[in-house]
Amino acid sequence: MAPKAKRAALIGFDCLVPKRLQKLLKEGGLDNFRRFIKEGSYISEGFNLPTVTPPSWATICTGAYPRTHGVEDYYYYHEGRPLDHKYTTQAFGSDILTAQTIWDSWDKTGKKCLVVNYPMAWPSHMQHGVMVEGCGLSPAETRWPLYGNEHKEYLASESVISTEVYPFGCRGKFDDAEGWKNLPEGLDEPLDMTVKMDFREGFYDIAVIQASLGGHKENQVLLDGVNIGTVITEETTFGKSVLEHIFLSAGSHTLGIGTGWGYIRVDRFEL
Repeated sequence: MAPKAKRAALIGFDCLVPKRLQKLLKEGGLDNFRRFIKEGSYISEGFNLPTVTPPSWATICTGAYPRTHGVEDYYYYHEGRPLDHKYTTQAFGSDILTAQTIWDSWDKTGKKCLVVNYPMAWPSHMQHGVMVEGCGLSPAETRWPLYGNEHKEYLASESVISTEVYPFGCRGKFDDAEGWKNLPEGLDEPLDMTVKMDFREGFYDIAVIQASLGGHKENQVLLDGVNIGTVITEETTFGKSVLEHIFLSAGSHTLGIGTGWGYIRVDRFEL
């Protein structure tokens, strides 16, 4: 009987064409792919209908058909909203899953899982594991629960950093690292890379951390002197009010609090 592995890894590549992969393997190179196929499991024709991103990834991590796991299309129609496309949401959120994921199943048995940028995995329901992103196509963005084709980049739009020229990527180079401490013995000399990332216009959530001086208060939030919404304050302890999907163009902006129903204390803004 073959020994059981103590660890397992699932690596997915969206839109990878098996025939092209097999052609490249025959030509040589791609040693890590070759090792993964040889030592693990590889399925070249595993798919479900419809063959679009969210339902396919949901099928892989749940082992269920779309009608069972609840992600039946690229777009999700919310109950109570109009059926117009602009009111739909790209189905990249785990909230709509009606079948259990493999990491949630393992998590319930006490096993620790690390899930990195798996489409439609966020928000996490694990108690023991770690999840990094998973509500969009790249690690830097989210599409759930935004409207239509909208997506929001948390850091910057450069999703790929490479030492070579790469379309829509950011190019960098490695230099000898300085100032690193407590490195394990026996390793090669460390290298580091400085990456310049240009922040661009997009949609952001603006949070106001505020407290009432007593009773119900309502105040305008001003962006460059223009009212973009109202924050309501009830408590004398500091709380958070969030204005969602506010468009910010590239450049500098000024946030402020306008006049309203009573005085409040403002601690800070969060973007």
